[in-house]
Amino acid sequence: GDYDKMECVLHKMGVAKFDLFEGASTLVSPNKLPPFSALLGDLDAMKRYNIIFINCTNNTFEDQLKNKAIRDNIIAYVQAGGRLYVTDWSYDWIEQIPELAKFIDFEPGPSGDQPEEHNAGAIGEGGLEVQATIADPKLAEWLTNFPNVVKQSGGVTTAKIEHFLAQWVIMHKLGKDVKLWVEGKVSSGLGGNVNNEVRPLTVTFNFKNCGKILFSSYHTEGRDDESPVFPKAFPDYCGKTSSPQDRILEYLIFDIANCIKPIE
Repeated sequence: GDYDKMECVLHKMGVAKFDLFEGASTLVSPNKLPPFSALLGDLDAMKRYNIIFINCTNNTFEDQLKNKAIRDNIIAYVQAGGRLYVTDWSYDWIEQIPELAKFIDFEPGPSGDQPEEHNAGAIGEGGLEVQATIADPKLAEWLTNFPNVVKQSGGVTTAKIEHFLAQWVIMHKLGKDVKLWVEGKVSSGLGGNVNNEVRPLTVTFNFKNCGKILFSSYHTEGRDDESPVFPKAFPDYCGKTSSPQDRILEYLIFDIANCIKPIE
């Protein structure tokens, strides 16, 4: 993707076995990568992966969502037990698939189970730094293993969350079966009606037995300091230190082993 370096978390974790597909329109890798559309069109290829990450990107392949075969492949992959981890502007890979859209109601307001227009939820105020609440006790406990990641006061664990680009995607309301991991006070930018309100920031939900979807409003690591004219190749743009966002995603990668129901 153009704007989120989720792959760098895998790299810093020491995970070596993963493949990259090109999803960017501006920060295109100087090392040629197969297009993301090539993966989406091949369900057997998708099923080779435990997790498919769809980083925040500049709407590069969203036209693929008009193709019913692509939407069916996403559903079939998750229903078979795959994990789909999505951030920020890539939220349409959840919102534009009716079977998934009902789990999360995105801004700009309530819409029930039906998908809203493309990019309608992208109204967040840019440049925010949120002292977010870690809503899950086990995640909060695990994060205390690392220095300078969380603060604890009055039984509440918080972490500083950043990398909110202008017009980031805000969640409005969660369905009853959605797991909340991180939440915080946020505001929308021009045209939005969210003003310093607590909203979900990272959530997951299970789909048809053991499939799992993750959505995170914020970026794991931003790429806004990198030149589109001379983009770097992976992993040259990855830092060496880990942010709270990195650690949260790391935990949720490990959490793929957690299955609520037995596979039927």
